[in-house]
Amino acid sequence: MIKGSIVDLVTPQLADGAPDLEAIEALMDWHVSERSAAVLIGGAAGQVATPDFEDRRELLQRAIWQADGRLPVIAAVRLDEASEALVMA
Repeated sequence: MIKGSIVDLVTPQLADGAPDLEAIEALMDWHVSERSAAVLIGGAAGQVATPDFEDRRELLQRAIWQADGRLPVIAAVRLDEASEALVMA
């Protein structure tokens, strides 16, 4: 069971709108050092535009790799993508 702060990570993006993978790595390290209980990847987090499925999948994979078991990473799943979400499992 997860106890504590679960952070819905804002998706870092480059100027062209592509996901900023270096920034996600830095954010993961920061949340590990600050003792966040877990992070949620690919949620809305109040963003005007949410990344598409492939970008969220890439961000999720990078976050899991960077977390390296140091904190749980939770994948946000939109209802309209339920069948695609099985690919992430």
